[in-house]
Amino acid sequence: MAKIKIDPLLLQQPAMKPPPGTQSRIGKLPSSNPLPFTVFSISIVIILMLFCMRLFVKIRIQRQVALEDYLVIFAWLMYNGGYTAIEFLMSSKHIPVHQWDVTIGELISYLNNLMQGAIIYNVIVLPLKLSIILQILRIFVPAGVRNSTFWLAYSLIAMNIVYYIISTALLCYVCKPEKAIFDPEHKTGRCLSFIPIFIANAAWNSFSDALLIILPQRVIWSLHLPMKRKIGLSAAFLIAFFALGSSVAQLYFSIRLTTSADVSYHVGWLGIWTVMEITVGFTMACFPVLPKLFQFVTKTEFAVSFKTKFGSMFRMSSRGSRHLGAGDYPRTSRVLGRPRSAAIVTDIEFHDLVVNTTSETDMHTCHTEDASRSVEWTAKGQDL
Repeated sequence: MAKIKIDPLLLQQPAMKPPPGTQSRIGKLPSSNPLPFTVFSISIVIILMLFCMRLFVKIRIQRQVALEDYLVIFAWLMYNGGYTAIEFLMSSKHIPVHQWDVTIGELISYLNNLMQGAIIYNVIVLPLKLSIILQILRIFVPAGVRNSTFWLAYSLIAMNIVYYIISTALLCYVCKPEKAIFDPEHKTGRCLSFIPIFIANAAWNSFSDALLIILPQRVIWSLHLPMKRKIGLSAAFLIAFFALGSSVAQLYFSIRLTTSADVSYHVGWLGIWTVMEITVGFTMACFPVLPKLFQFVTKTEFAVSFKTKFGSMFRMSSRGSRHLGAGDYPRTSRVLGRPRSAAIVTDIEFHDLVVNTTSETDMHTCHTEDASRSVEWTAKGQDL
């Protein structure tokens, strides 16, 4: 088929007729929109910092790398290598911008970047979610145990893999030939609507993010721990609420595409919330190892010296006229670098906590002297 050339005059026409009482601002828009540029820049910095911290903890401190670490590395490479370029290309197009403020040529470029970003988004989010689920399994399911948490987690892994493969394939072949989705003069192509795919993506993300909230919480609140410790453990996994909020916002703007002809405006907001969701995803994947980094930093020579110096100054200023004896120091003066019992723990300490706590509970139902079967899982343990 011969290559179709689009009339240059057509490309300069407004992509949509403005509503009554509104004038088109084609050619009058500012050079850039600070909102998307700020959001995208902050996102890149946060993700880079979290990724480097996780990599440092795994390689330098723990000296062990698991499957979920490779998945995070792959997701970061895809984000840094492809998605960031799409982000800044979109921010240069003034998103979110009303469609009557852009030309047909600008809208074609806009939609082209949109589809590229949607495909790369799937390639980023899938390994991120798999990494988070595998980390939950490592923390909350002891080796060899096949309980409801185990099966739910692996079912979620399988469903995510199947869904994102199908979604990515549909986005890659939404039009045949591909240029038919962007070329207003291409009348012979066959196209699917990308809007139902966006709605399905947002709905699935909302559903899977809700499960990522429920999965660890149901285990944490079943443990025999003091309430303060349960709250501390639970809070570490509540970051998923921000991911859920971002997914719900994407679902809202995706549904708005079915009732509004102002595609560029709603797609712009959809892109901004997508970037926020990716940022939260990296935060969820990296957060459990950050306490280990904090412990490592507080044990360095500089941190110990700093804490000793200012801790001593604080005690001297707070004692007043009372003389403190050797055993009269405040509760905050403990062995340097040693966390309190209610402090945040690492992912390995999370795992040990769950195994040990569950084992202590189940020892009451142990009916054998065989060392290899010294612990039985009670009915409650099987339900975790």
